[in-house]
Amino acid sequence: MSKARILLVEDEAPSSLHTAAKLRKRGYAVTELGTGEAAAALFSGGGEGVDLVLMDIALGRGMDGIETAKAILGFREIPIVFLSARTDDETVEKAQGVDFYGFVAKDAGSGVLDASIRLALRLFEARAEEQNTTRATRRLARVEAVVGKAMQLMLHERDARKLIDDACHIAVEEGDFCMAWIGILDEGSGRIVPTASAGRVDGYLDDMKISVFAAEDNPVSRAMRERRVVISKDIATDERLKAWNNRDRALARGYRSAAAIPLMSESRVVGVFCVYSDKPNVFGEAETSLLEQLAMDIAFVLDLKRVETEKEEAERKMRESDGLYRESFMQSAAVKLLVDPETGRIVDANAAAAAFYGYPPEELKAMSVTGINASPPEQVRKNMSMVRSRSLDRFVARHRLASGEERNVEVFSSPIKIGGREYLHSIVHDITEKMRAEEDLKRLLGEKETLMKELQHRVKNNLNVVVGLLSLEAERCRDAEVSGAFANAISRVNSIAAIYEKLYDSKDMSNIDIGPYAEELAASLFSTYNLAPGRIALKTDFDALRLDSKRSVPFGLILNELVSNALKYAYPGDRRGEVRISLRSRNGQASLLVEDDGPGVPEAYRGENADSMGMTLVRILAQQLKGSFELDCGPSGGPVGGPPGAPNRRGTRASVTFPV
Repeated sequence: MSKARILLVEDEAPSSLHTAAKLRKRGYAVTELGTGEAAAALFSGGGEGVDLVLMDIALGRGMDGIETAKAILGFREIPIVFLSARTDDETVEKAQGVDFYGFVAKDAGSGVLDASIRLALRLFEARAEEQNTTRATRRLARVEAVVGKAMQLMLHERDARKLIDDACHIAVEEGDFCMAWIGILDEGSGRIVPTASAGRVDGYLDDMKISVFAAEDNPVSRAMRERRVVISKDIATDERLKAWNNRDRALARGYRSAAAIPLMSESRVVGVFCVYSDKPNVFGEAETSLLEQLAMDIAFVLDLKRVETEKEEAERKMRESDGLYRESFMQSAAVKLLVDPETGRIVDANAAAAAFYGYPPEELKAMSVTGINASPPEQVRKNMSMVRSRSLDRFVARHRLASGEERNVEVFSSPIKIGGREYLHSIVHDITEKMRAEEDLKRLLGEKETLMKELQHRVKNNLNVVVGLLSLEAERCRDAEVSGAFANAISRVNSIAAIYEKLYDSKDMSNIDIGPYAEELAASLFSTYNLAPGRIALKTDFDALRLDSKRSVPFGLILNELVSNALKYAYPGDRRGEVRISLRSRNGQASLLVEDDGPGVPEAYRGENADSMGMTLVRILAQQLKGSFELDCGPSGGPVGGPPGAPNRRGTRASVTFPV
């Protein structure tokens, strides 16, 4: 991989020249600027040709490094590593308001500087990949929420007009689309009549004239004409839409991408469902498939409501007059059968039924329902008995056509009386395509889960690559302090990688069981420090607690730092002892406690005077968890874990408390 291009922002010329020389010796391309204003101006124009910013926090007059970093990040996401002659708590804390990727002392060697830059670039790349995945997953989740809520609506809403109006509002509110509308086809004129809408309409649909036969190439007409989903990924740049009359009106309202999905009732186009986003490139394959499923369900429910309405109307007419019933029965577009519940014979069938089953009307009326129902005869008889007793009014079956093909159908059936005799009035709705679509949706959801697991695996592998690179550099390093820094970095990255390993192995990919993770991490650290068997004992006690991945990472880093400090400093030489780790979850608060029985931390390194990177990192991560960090250093009386003020206390006790 080619070396990165570095922007070095340093106001002191000698220091800038020295640092640039070290970087160029390492193979980096370096651009030098002396002020924060110049750096911000560079990025206001895009900042092309820069992969990472290496910047002094103190830049003299004008904008300091923190202000400059905020300005740069306002124009573009880019990894920023701070340089400073000071690494005290106040300086590090000052940088916490900025999303930075490293903090390097000015007097650090070229190896440390190179490793810090490479680590920052790797972390930025991994984070960018994760953010892209997260955005795609969130988009898909929003569309899934739209489909889910719409399905609930369809199960309970009986008013067809209100149903399509609410469906548009769900698309806007749950799917984060800026506008949605549904149009119904006027079969006489071929025009699409907007019937319901929601979101940022702003008069867009007023006086809109869209026809299936329109000469211009627009998404709506083409979707209905070609009976398929039509996507415009970017209305502003889509060459196909240059002649579209409504293109400028759409852009003026902030619409950047659009999807037009035809509403199909069996093989007929009955309308169109259109959604718009104010962002380009929103509609991926999975989102489009889910929206297509939603459109199919809307069309199905509209048709179902129509069928139910026809059924209710037919029953009312039959009660009033056999003649009116007969007319309604025969002229209905829905497939209708009249069945004798005693014998199962088809007494009557309308023209739609003859067309659906493929039999001449008279032949169909001479058949028994067992001749078209592929279910076992005893199941057919049981269904008729339950419909007759009104304990069943709808069921799913497989019906056999004259061609031998079997279709999945949903049958709505109820007993009625005609001429003093009881019959079963049945409306048959073909749901074969709907069931296939549901199977496709299940497949897509399964593929999504597989994709998420693969992404977790890739993130873990990327982190392992980072660990490998750091290990290679550590092996080449002869400086004990730098080697220690590498070891710390490796253990921190390993703690993050372990989280993704747990997520990959977990059935629930949104959070992990923190107890087993903490147990394994602590055991791994004991192994890393090559301790003699039995010299330092480890005791753990964890309450059951699950954390999402966002909070698991800072938790793991905190545990890594506290246990590493205990192993490195509490037992010098061949001293023996015991490290205790416990996790308690009570009343919405979690408390992590790490304690040892070593000699304690010297007075100069306690409390706010502690300036190690590890303790600073723990404080920052505790704040990130919206919690607090306390460090109780012996000797000050009492055994570890004993009450304050008790005599002969030894050891160090570190605790982090945060809400869950």
